[in-house]
Amino acid sequence: MKVSFPQQFKNFIGESSHKLAKWSKDHHLLYHVSIATFAALHLVFKNAPLTFTKLIFTLNSVNAQVVYSLFKQPHDWFYPVTAHKIQEEEFMNRVSHAVNNAFKLNQPDHQLLAFGRKVAAKQLELMKTTDDAYQNEKELCQALEKLAINLSAKENEGKGVTSSLQTNVYYDFFQVRNQLFKDLKVPFRRQTYLGEKLTTIVFAIVDLQATLFTFKYWNVVDTAKWAAKIGQFKGFGWVQNRDLEYVLRATLCVGFALKLYEATRQLVDPLMNREILREKEERTKVIWDIVTAGADLVSNGIGFLNHAHVLRFSPTIIYGSLFAARMISVIRVITDH
Repeated sequence: MKVSFPQQFKNFIGESSHKLAKWSKDHHLLYHVSIATFAALHLVFKNAPLTFTKLIFTLNSVNAQVVYSLFKQPHDWFYPVTAHKIQEEEFMNRVSHAVNNAFKLNQPDHQLLAFGRKVAAKQLELMKTTDDAYQNEKELCQALEKLAINLSAKENEGKGVTSSLQTNVYYDFFQVRNQLFKDLKVPFRRQTYLGEKLTTIVFAIVDLQATLFTFKYWNVVDTAKWAAKIGQFKGFGWVQNRDLEYVLRATLCVGFALKLYEATRQLVDPLMNREILREKEERTKVIWDIVTAGADLVSNGIGFLNHAHVLRFSPTIIYGSLFAARMISVIRVITDH
């Protein structure tokens, strides 16, 4: 049946509004857009800091996110089960089969399998958009079961999930509570020490440095005075000879170099290729990691070399590379949604 133009336009508006609503909740997207806008202003207008003083101050306030990241770290230590650590495709497969097995059927029910994947996908989406995390697998399985029961209650006007094996049969998930995911093993991505674990440590240091830099920008702390006091101790004399921005940029370069190394290794290492890159989604994620880490390394490398007076770059190159890196990250976030 051919859809009329007014209906097509209405559908387009509806889908666009839904996507914008999802994007507006993503603080990572807000950060990348704000920094890209900041870079674009400096590219287009030579006197951007004077012309757009209040706007630039507002855009720079997005750096408050690093403060959030720093104070969120203790939470991450105690709640280590996060969405990015889970192998998504394998997780959805296991959840769908667990849902099917909970009703002790002699053969797979395609409706149950599809519903199980829907539950798993919804759980991962909630974890990503709200930065939700859990202490262990058991907590995640409990949340997963609660979500499955709630979603099933909305199926077929409250009757439950329909059966593809028998007519007029509906599955009541409340009847199998505490049984749904009791044996579920969550598939986690394999972490390597040099790649992911060391990168986590480096970016934890980055968050601390960036928080101090943000407080300095807000005139909350005098980092120069702190550096002078620390420099009085034996072995720390170098601290008062290096400004915070120099150290922050250098640490960022190390972090992005590690991310680029790990992503590239996953793509070319035969063992990692078999274990992690079997699914198209996993391969796409690794390729995006390479592209974004590479762009960030180039952008921060240019900024570091210029700030350290090792090489001199024009403002066009500095802000152009920053704009390009942030726009690449924007595209990634949008495509992930």
